[in-house]
Amino acid sequence: MKFVGIDVGKYKCTVAVMDSEGRISDEFAFHNNNEGIGGLISRLSMDDRVLMESTGSVWANLYDRLEKVHIKVVLANPLKTKAIASARIKSDKVEQGFLRTC
Repeated sequence: MKFVGIDVGKYKCTVAVMDSEGRISDEFAFHNNNEGIGGLISRLSMDDRVLMESTGSVWANLYDRLEKVHIKVVLANPLKTKAIASARIKSDKVEQGFLRTC
């Protein structure tokens, strides 16, 4: 099983593939059209897990195609992922300050 993160763009999508031990094993891009999505699907299996943001309407075709071939897809709310990223940055600063005082 692989974990696949997809940054969905209007014309191009960027992919990072992580193995079960948390290491990035592959990175690539594909065109956000039927041909590009077909190429992505050929690199995946039904055991893989995909995470992608539901940005605008550009994610819908990709999501539908992955679901059609029974690849598990989890959608992330872009507003929440931005909030998580911001919170992580803040907690990093807090953690660094804490470590300096220890």
